[in-house]
Amino acid sequence: MPSRQIALQVGLQIERLAEAIDNRDSASIRAFASRLEMTAAHGGIYEIESVAADIKKSATENGDLISLLQTVNQLMSLCRSAQKVHAHTSFNRDDVSSECSSKRSGEDDE
Repeated sequence: MPSRQIALQVGLQIERLAEAIDNRDSASIRAFASRLEMTAAHGGIYEIESVAADIKKSATENGDLISLLQTVNQLMSLCRSAQKVHAHTSFNRDDVSSECSSKRSGEDDE
C-alpha cells in the first residue's frame, strides 16, 4: 500500500491535472500527467501510473477531448477506489490500535 505522503501527492497532482483539463491546457495536462505517472510509479501504484501515461498520450494526440475525458474518468474511478481502500485500512488500523490500548489499560488495572 502506498504511503500517506504518496497518496497526498497523487491527490494534489490529480487536482492540478483536473484544473489543466478544465482550462484545456494541453502542455499542462501533459506535464501534470507526467508528474502523476512518476509519483504513482514511485509509490508502486501501477494502475494509476498506466492511466496517467494514457492521459499524457491522449493530450498529445490531435486534441482528442473525448478520449482524454474517458481516460480521466478512469483515473478518477481508480483514485476513488484507492481512497476507499486507504480509508478503510486506516480506520481498521486505528480500531486495532484503540482496542489494543484498551486491553493494555484493562490489564494494568487488574
